Amino acid sequence: MKITYGICVGPGQYPTDTIASIQDEAYQYQEDYEIVLIGENIPNINSNVRVIDFDESVKTGWITRKKNLIAQAAKYPTLCLMHDYFLLRGGWIYGLLMAVEQNPNWSVMCNRIYNMDYTRHADWMINPRKMEELIVTNPERYTPLLMGEAPHENHPKFVNGLPYSVSDLGHIQYISGGFILVKTSALLNVPMNEDMVWGTPPGEDVEWSERLIANDHKIVYNKHSVTDIGKPGKWQVTQMPMEFVTELRKYYGSNPL
Repeated sequence: MKITYGICVGPGQYPTDTIASIQDEAYQYQEDYEIVLIGENIPNINSNVRVIDFDESVKTGWITRKKNLIAQAAKYPTLCLMHDYFLLRGGWIYGLLMAVEQNPNWSVMCNRIYNMDYTRHADWMINPRKMEELIVTNPERYTPLLMGEAPHENHPKFVNGLPYSVSDLGHIQYISGGFILVKTSALLNVPMNEDMVWGTPPGEDVEWSERLIANDHKIVYNKHSVTDIGKPGKWQVTQMPMEFVTELRKYYGSNPL
């Protein structure tokens, strides 16, 4: 499988561990691949890595532009976009190959992502805007149901981790922007909105996911691969109760792949 790995690099950073995790996987499975870094003043210290220089002063947090530029520069039909603290766990590519064989019509593929403390990060998620739309129809019931699972959250719409066994709600999901496995053609067809920066409400990744789904691109789950985060303090995602999954199906319908 031929993959372009695009790493969005923060100012003053160099993703040594991220690059090593990719190269270890590529060596193990003899994969055709390229690594593209995008950021400002990144030293080109690895002959196997391509660098796109990016002026961070033009617009703060312009992550949408970075990702579009990587897609435009990518040599390969599969694109793995990530921020500079994500790590591929051993066997990631082998798992991906199995998942692609099982889901040949995929456009975006999500796998499990774990924080440094082994809690769940943003991987297989319901769009928080879809969560909120349902919650407001019966807040007296839904708010305690969700917040009881995650009292640390500041809103029930963020208790939006979907059980990994659920595969019929792709039409209301979203792909968190930190780690995205996407067909290059899908991102070129539905580019990120460059009017938005990181943190622009409702989230540049939420907005992109909605347009992607509206254009009939399929989000599927890869149960075989794992990605780790090498940075502390990242969002700890809580899985919603199955009772709420049932309510989502009643409200939005079921859409099996």
